[in-house]
Amino acid sequence: MNHKIRNITGPFLKRCCLFVALAQGAVCLAERAEPAQARPNFIFMLTDDQRWDTLGCNGNPAIKTPNLDSMARDGVNFKNFYVTTPICAVSRASILTGQCMRTHGIRDFNRPFRPEQMAQTYPSLLRKSGYFTGFTGKWGVGAEKFNYDLYKGEFDFWRGQPDQDEYWKDGKNGAHQNVRMSSDADDFLKEAKASGKPFCLSISFKAPHGPWDECEPDIFSTIRPEDMPVPSTFTKEAWEAQPGFIQKSICGVEASVARDFKFNKGTNAHHQRLVAQYYALIQGVDASVGRIRESLKKYGFDENTVLIYTSDNGHFLHEKGLYGKWLMYDQSIRVPLVVYDPRLPQSARGQVRGEDALNVDVAPTILSLAGLKPPGQMEGADLSPLLRGENPEWRREVFFEHTYSEAGKRTIPKSLCVLDEPWKYIRYISENPPVEQLFNMREDPDELKDRAQSPEAREILKKLRARCDAMRGEIKDSHPDYEEYQDEYIVRVTGRATATNPVSFTGVQSLGQTFLAETDFLTCCEVMLPTWGRGEGPCDIKAELLQDEKVLGNVIIAKEDIENTRIQRLMFQAPVEKGKTLCLRLSPAGPVPAGRMGWWAYEKSYDKNGSALVDCQPQTYSHEMRMVFKR
Repeated sequence: MNHKIRNITGPFLKRCCLFVALAQGAVCLAERAEPAQARPNFIFMLTDDQRWDTLGCNGNPAIKTPNLDSMARDGVNFKNFYVTTPICAVSRASILTGQCMRTHGIRDFNRPFRPEQMAQTYPSLLRKSGYFTGFTGKWGVGAEKFNYDLYKGEFDFWRGQPDQDEYWKDGKNGAHQNVRMSSDADDFLKEAKASGKPFCLSISFKAPHGPWDECEPDIFSTIRPEDMPVPSTFTKEAWEAQPGFIQKSICGVEASVARDFKFNKGTNAHHQRLVAQYYALIQGVDASVGRIRESLKKYGFDENTVLIYTSDNGHFLHEKGLYGKWLMYDQSIRVPLVVYDPRLPQSARGQVRGEDALNVDVAPTILSLAGLKPPGQMEGADLSPLLRGENPEWRREVFFEHTYSEAGKRTIPKSLCVLDEPWKYIRYISENPPVEQLFNMREDPDELKDRAQSPEAREILKKLRARCDAMRGEIKDSHPDYEEYQDEYIVRVTGRATATNPVSFTGVQSLGQTFLAETDFLTCCEVMLPTWGRGEGPCDIKAELLQDEKVLGNVIIAKEDIENTRIQRLMFQAPVEKGKTLCLRLSPAGPVPAGRMGWWAYEKSYDKNGSALVDCQPQTYSHEMRMVFKR
């Protein structure tokens, strides 16, 4: 079995502003691989912003996590567990689907799962196979456009919350979110007991996400801030060694108060108080884990329930003067993973595994343990052999990506990363030209000595640069980012259509646009698909790339993706004949609901580089195009 993760994208881009209304997709179920009677129960526990080293079992003497330490002592602890994208919405989508960002297409806080995507998440697949499923806490995918009932029907037990949820929903006299999570778990277990089915409960803690001062007072009172650790890299020298764009990023801006205390006032008090609050939130989660395990005993589930504990991304605690996540340094991408399976033999208990494991491995592992064959579109690896103490051939390199950018003054550098131990290669694609970093993680685990400009590391840099390009190209990008493809040849046709003189093409079979091939390889076409206030389109759209009437590639645009003026980037990655005419043709991918289909365009003369087509015949309406070819 190939355990190496497949990764993401290839060359890129081109845009044609044709106008339509549209979309949908197909689903494939996980296959049963084992008989039902052996299936375990699952409780999957996810924290928010918890870095790897904030557990006692991971060597931290200042934090008290006895319940999680017990899980690790009797289970399996993964010391090199990473998130493929260090941002909550993207990481949660990756955990649920077993897919990397480029594949599932959740790149920000706005986009929810399409129905066919949700059908392929581990909770939905378990439910279809007979499991009683539940969810409580922060959902986090599509949070800024959250419809509270959007996922309610996907679970037997639903107490999901939009966006961040609240720590003190009923005020400081009410129950803290850490306490509510264990109470919800008890309610779920009671219903699961009555159902008579195997179960899977996904618990999503808000902790230790900020605001950190909303930790439980009785736990915080047991912690002495002055005893909290101060990282050895929280120095002026380490801060000043950071590239200017990182210093100006959200990670640099949000650490400014702590740096002022440290560098100008010579005190760690501000830093240590923050760490004490952060640790208090995690200790509150640990107490909740203890209560959940007691509930399992109460209902008689403790001997057949697999517990999985991890986080959606890490968090800087002023290492190098930084705060938050977003970046490719270890404090941001490395998180805990503790798995307790009461069915494991004694010889497999207490393992500390050193293999590189990823958040995309969670879904295929759960499905495999449940006796289901993970669907082929899942890109993660099944961790079951490692849990059993086996030593299978394993991935030797990992690809990471982060292309979300926050609007406003606080910037977040977009980056790609390859970890090929002991080397870590980082490329900041939002800089022009891109900026590279190279670290030897064995000799420099704090990532202080950038070797990208070192002559002795020239060959390593060249190798990892090529691996980054290759790994990003192994899967077509569902919605690529222009900044990632600065080395491509981009041609822009000026002008943008305005909402005047719209022309309806109801009943038309296809729209098209012709243009010249600038080089011998076309990466992507970009298309605008307005729906004119109707919401999503009535059907899927098939986009075809043609040359000399030969179809070079096709992409399906799902109707859920077609909203007013939303731009679709269609990855074709096709060899073409330079100087000859290409055609992008759009047509319904299936039956069109009566009275619902409307193709829209605007009256205007032909563009000098090509013709607009309606049913393959030249027409006069405006268009906008961005073509991206390989140099």
